[in-house]
Amino acid sequence: MKPLPRDGEIDASIAAAPPLCDRIAALFSEKLHLEVPSPETDLMESGVLDSLTLVELLFYIEQDLGFKISLEVVDLDHFRSIERIAHFLMSRNGFHRNGDKTT
Repeated sequence: MKPLPRDGEIDASIAAAPPLCDRIAALFSEKLHLEVPSPETDLMESGVLDSLTLVELLFYIEQDLGFKISLEVVDLDHFRSIERIAHFLMSRNGFHRNGDKTT
């Protein structure tokens, strides 16, 4: 598996995932009732994401976005920002470059 980019690095697949980033941001806003300033915001450092919110987020990612995430593959670094979440989901699942899931 390709490693996730480090803070400050941009990966081409992240830049190609605005629709997925928008869908994840909508989960924060509509389901978790939390506003995230930008897709690059560090969710843990800013206090947006704590352990309970992470569990809720995983639930909504599975329920609303249709991704199954095994706890064995959950790494907190994958959930530091909306961009990293999108990159993680794209790397674990088949996605077109426009962010739409393949069938």
